[in-house]
Formats: sequence, structure tokens, C-alpha cells
Amino acid sequence: MTKRTGITGTALAALIATVAVPQATVFAQEKERALENVTVVAPRITEKRRTGSTMFTEVVNRDAVVDITDLNLSRTADVRKLDNRIREAAQLICEELEDEYPFGRPDVSTCVNRAVEDAMDQADKAVSQALARVR
Repeated sequence: MTKRTGITGTALAALIATVAVPQATVFAQEKERALENVTVVAPRITEKRRTGSTMFTEVVNRDAVVDITDLNLSRTADVRKLDNRIREAAQLICEELEDEYPFGRPDVSTCVNRAVEDAMDQADKAVSQALARVR
């Protein structure tokens, strides 16, 4: 006589439901938790002289938080506003870094481009979340 062990159809369905429900709950919670801001970070590399003739390189960052709670990112006009806010924030913090560290690099326009590019990952995520909520 062959003894078979295994999960019956009912038990299998119960197991799948047990595993699937928590994942669906987590997904729903993640879906509800929308981004409220985008952080724009601008780096600057500068060289400083210590006492004597020793030079050292220092990387400094400045960041700005762009609030997006007032934007409906499922609308094209508001996505453009977000893009403008990110660019303005990047311009401001890159200019501040240049004023504070005049012999650093990169130049302001390169700094702005890098800061905007890095912040766009967050912006894209926020737009995707907004579009998912609309559907």
C-alpha cells in the first residue's frame, strides 16, 4: 500500500490565502504611503590646505527638500511644477556651495545638472505613485 502525504486542495488554498493576504496588505500600505517631498542633493569637491603644505580633498554636500504635497502628480502641469521646483532648488544650493567653496568643483551648471538628475529618480517614483492611485 502506498502512503501519500501532501497538501489537500482545501489546505493548499488556505495556505495560499494566508501567504497572499499579508503581501496584499503590505502592497496596499506601500501604495498609500506617497512621497511627500523630494530631496535635492548637490555635491562639491574642494581642496584645502592644512597647516604646512599638506593638501586634502573634502567633499561637501548641500541639500534642499522640495515639498510636493500640494501637487497632483497625475496632472502634467503639476509634474512640470515639480520639475521647476527641483531645478530651482538645485540652482540655489549649487550657487551657495560655489559661494562658500569658490575653488571647488564641479562648476555650477554641472552641479545643477547632477543634482537634478539624481533627484529625478525620486520625482519619477512620486509620479508613478500618483498615477497608480488614479487607476
